[in-house]
Amino acid sequence: MRSPQQPGTMDTQPSDAPAAAVYPGCWVMLNHRGHGRSYYCYPAEAENSVATCLSSAGKSIQASFRLEAPPGNSALFLDWPDVPGLDEFQGTEVIAAHGDSVLIQARDRGDVASSAPFEYFVYRAGGGGPPSMSRLPPCYVPMPWDTRDSRRRRREPRTMHSTDTGLLRRGAHELAVAQLTMYPSPELCVLRSSGPHRRLEWETKQPSVIYPDDDARGDVRWETDAAVPIGARFLICWVDYFIGLLLCDVLDDEPVLQYVPLPVEPNPQRHRRKLERPFKNARNIGTTAGGAVRFVSVDHRCCCGGLLESNCPRSRFFFTLTTWTLDMDSMTWTTDGVLHSDELWALPGYEDLPRVTPEFPVISMEDTDAVCLMVRHYGLDAPDRRIWMIKVDTRSKTLLSVVRYNTARYKELEEDNNDDDDGQSRYRAQLLRRHNDESHDHFDDIGFIPSEFSKYL
Repeated sequence: MRSPQQPGTMDTQPSDAPAAAVYPGCWVMLNHRGHGRSYYCYPAEAENSVATCLSSAGKSIQASFRLEAPPGNSALFLDWPDVPGLDEFQGTEVIAAHGDSVLIQARDRGDVASSAPFEYFVYRAGGGGPPSMSRLPPCYVPMPWDTRDSRRRRREPRTMHSTDTGLLRRGAHELAVAQLTMYPSPELCVLRSSGPHRRLEWETKQPSVIYPDDDARGDVRWETDAAVPIGARFLICWVDYFIGLLLCDVLDDEPVLQYVPLPVEPNPQRHRRKLERPFKNARNIGTTAGGAVRFVSVDHRCCCGGLLESNCPRSRFFFTLTTWTLDMDSMTWTTDGVLHSDELWALPGYEDLPRVTPEFPVISMEDTDAVCLMVRHYGLDAPDRRIWMIKVDTRSKTLLSVVRYNTARYKELEEDNNDDDDGQSRYRAQLLRRHNDESHDHFDDIGFIPSEFSKYL
């Protein structure tokens, strides 16, 4: 079913940036939230990745990246050269990534006439030249659960989220962006590009859902936590870290959502919103360079050895980390590696790190058995709020790397002799002191998006 839509084209503008330096890493872990170049310390090497595009209002927008090899974190920087003084809170986010491309969300608060709260751009590192960026046409297809007046709904573009929107890139020109909504019934909203000058249209599809005969979801309501590209088969995998996966060929004329349960039993007695640590902080689905789909879960372990949450001080941070691989033919899981907390804490190189439950696991796209994790003290009142990123091989039980989390630091404030400024300067000075304290690292508690785009720079 094709919904009425305002057609558009991808507005592409090559970058005038200098030739990109060769980046040695095969993949990176991108922070979800980007930074304003005007307010944060900007690394000089990010100039090698600058790409420029025009917004819907005709204003220049520049994207670039600070890149680090995992387990280090990488970050997006965004700049609006035509809008001086634009503040840093622009809703800049990395929504999705696949192949040489990254889907970026940005907002021009200086454009009061724009009807779109956000605009979406595809940053491309490949293509045989310098990086480039393309603006996607807005999607005016109403959300299925929106019951407001239809004329009003069609004037407001959709907002995409990293939890429900996926990106697929294949070849030089084929690109797909798809957003899944599950209520009141499953619906896909898909944008496809198959050529550099083809006009683009968003269209909606009503996919069917296939559940296995022994489905054990019970009455658990589906809530999408992530959208993961499976490039080897040109599929998007939507994930509910509480119960399972939905695999879909979004370009199929009659798409099907293939449900695959997770290899862990959902506990219907515990509602996900009542958990001390949400599952998205402890679980992750990822793909390797060879196309394998892998799942990692960090589960609390009681001191008696059971996989149960415990308030016992002795076992508060005990855990078991388990990885699985999905057989895409039989849709069954095979256990790859198991690592217990006491094993990790005893590894050479871990001596000075906090003995806590690691968070935000990320499946390595390069090392088959490696997982990247965040290690930090809990609580805002913790005296040591430094954050570390580690990479561990779960099969050989080896600590491969430990690095400090790279927190974006604010630029130093310029001298301001305006005595009448009673609030903004003090607020900026407070932010400066807080974000530039080397003993305190700051994380957005959203997680990371793995991407191979760095190897195309």
